[in-house]
Amino acid sequence: MTDLDFLPYILSFLVSLLVTRVMMFVDIHDIPGDRSSHKLVTPRGGGLGILFAFYISWFLHGVSGFPFYEAYFHWLACVVVAALMGGVGFVDDLAGIRDAIKLGFQTLACGILVFSGIKFMAVPLPFLGYVHLGLLGSLVTMFWLVGFMNAFNFMDGLNGMSSGVTIVASFFWFLITLKAGSEALSFSALIILAANLGFIGFNFPHAKIFMGDTGSLFLGALFSLWAVLSTLPEFGGISLWTMPMIFFIYLYDVIFTRIRRLLKGHSLLSAHREHLYQLLNRLGWSHARVTLVYMVFFFFQGSIAYGMQFVSPDDHSWFFMVLLPLYIPLSLLIVKKARAQGIDI
Repeated sequence: MTDLDFLPYILSFLVSLLVTRVMMFVDIHDIPGDRSSHKLVTPRGGGLGILFAFYISWFLHGVSGFPFYEAYFHWLACVVVAALMGGVGFVDDLAGIRDAIKLGFQTLACGILVFSGIKFMAVPLPFLGYVHLGLLGSLVTMFWLVGFMNAFNFMDGLNGMSSGVTIVASFFWFLITLKAGSEALSFSALIILAANLGFIGFNFPHAKIFMGDTGSLFLGALFSLWAVLSTLPEFGGISLWTMPMIFFIYLYDVIFTRIRRLLKGHSLLSAHREHLYQLLNRLGWSHARVTLVYMVFFFFQGSIAYGMQFVSPDDHSWFFMVLLPLYIPLSLLIVKKARAQGIDI
């Protein structure tokens, strides 16, 4: 496949556009509840368009364009698991699935991948270089995969949020994987970018349809799996710190909210509207404004992640320490303003 072959990306955009449009007329709706940030009954399951766009484009153009040596069976295993997670999300959008059952599916699927050898092998640390994880690598990988999928799902709560940040994240992931020489990952990043461009017009700035768990679980699975695959030499040997940096504001928002709720004695499993992005919305910020702010954060983080590729992986973890002095005061300020306005948190 040549660099000038735009057909897979055009196809991805069009498939996403058409399937999302069709899903608007399917009887799958999101009914607002106490935890909802929207007020109107809205179709959901639009993420099916993103999922179809990825697999149709990749299998028509990607499978025939890349060599099938042994490592690519790891790749195929990952895209199969991502499809399964999207399928679980679609069933949840359609009929509802208990959180414990969804977590069970995630754990089982990720456990099979880890058992087959798809896992983090080593972590680069300052002064120590690459530290081999041994058996701990399986636990770290499981925690990352399941944790990231759910974090992405938790953050899918405002118009355009997930598709908007995915567009930015995919762009920088394309640049990073292109530099690393991983054609499969860079090609796939552009397919996902195009698919989300096809979807976002239906979801931002006003939502005609939501991507639902179909989209959020699929995208969460895909990005988390790419992070693991990319550490393998066959897929670029990229530092495991790279994907967490691109998504750092998402991960920080989830961790900060969980810690704050834990300190207040709240259940970590109960539904709530206390994530930082939700508090900004409850403070009067529009969906569009909050989404655009998070996209700016992603652009900033993506730029840092790309810059990290030009320094030793041993020093990559330091870059997170640079962001924390910015994110911690901002998050505390948001919580303070929410309390001052009498918002129940």
